[in-house]
Amino acid sequence: MATHKGKVTGMVQTMNKQERKPIQVALLGMDERSVTRMATIFKVVYKERCEVATGEQADLAIVDLDGETGVWESFRQKFPNLSAIVLSESPSTAEGAVYLSKPAKLGLLWESILRLVIGLPSPDEFAVKHERTSAVMESDTTANGVHSTLQDTPSNAVPPVNAPADTVKNFNPEDYFLGHLLACLKECSGRECSINVRCGKDQQLVLFPHEGRALSGLSSEQLEQLSEAGSSDEFTFEINNSDAATCEADGLSFISIDYLLWDLSQRTARGRLPAGTDSCKLFYLRCWPNFPRLPQTPHGMRIASLWVGEPRTLDDIATSLGIEEAEVYSFYSAAAATGLAGPAKRQVDGLIEPRSAIKKDVLKRDVRNAILRHLDNN
Repeated sequence: MATHKGKVTGMVQTMNKQERKPIQVALLGMDERSVTRMATIFKVVYKERCEVATGEQADLAIVDLDGETGVWESFRQKFPNLSAIVLSESPSTAEGAVYLSKPAKLGLLWESILRLVIGLPSPDEFAVKHERTSAVMESDTTANGVHSTLQDTPSNAVPPVNAPADTVKNFNPEDYFLGHLLACLKECSGRECSINVRCGKDQQLVLFPHEGRALSGLSSEQLEQLSEAGSSDEFTFEINNSDAATCEADGLSFISIDYLLWDLSQRTARGRLPAGTDSCKLFYLRCWPNFPRLPQTPHGMRIASLWVGEPRTLDDIATSLGIEEAEVYSFYSAAAATGLAGPAKRQVDGLIEPRSAIKKDVLKRDVRNAILRHLDNN
């Protein structure tokens, strides 16, 4: 125990000296947005222990291999002796560099920086250490207030090519009424027209895409049956030039198209994701859904509160909130159908994994979640 304490004391003394002068880090292969985000992480999350520098002044470099072509070769030619961390979605063969899979964990990135600067264990020892302790680290935070965990699932994982369209986890919207409706709405984008949907005897639905609303005479039971319909023989779509003012509304009432799509998507998804959606990749929620004007969504406010404005993986959302993945999958299916959610494609979104909640925010977060759970249940 005394030996361990001595090592810790030595580490603290080394860090105290290091804190007097921030670690100078060169950033290569990143776009302007990514550099700005990394600088913010250095300042806010790492408490100004790092700062962005030019290659000539740098103590080490972080190189994004998925950005510019030949960035690693160019870097090594200019700075052959500079220590480096490389970030990439696929395994790297960059010789002599510490490799981190994207999106990189903030805690793991910090410890990689420390290892290069003050001489922590070798890369193999470092990896083994984290494999043994990742379970503990996921439930705790580092001294800098960020989770240190390994990414267990490759971010570029894809389903098998021959996988069936419908599985326990996935469904193909094109095989359902939902997919036909979305395709028809896409065809009418930018046009002032109406879509007259005939779906069984005495069942009618009229959509006005340019107005964002629809006339519906469907009951909840009829909509449930429609969500299960797969054959196009069970429904027809007719695009006309009429508008709401000239449409006969006997027995029909207005609802928003977003309400209709959200409801239909959740019923069709049934806890599954649209085919081709990788739950381990990053997705965005563009803005806060208008919940008062949408069907009731289990844990909807909690999901949105955690997710909005910060790309996350769908599985991480479920784990962070302690809810079933199926509930997050249905939420995503509905949000994607209404244009509120989609895969994060910007370079900056896939660079660094979003910061986890730190200890001092736990009480505030729990109070907020309790309020949101109460609102969800009412």
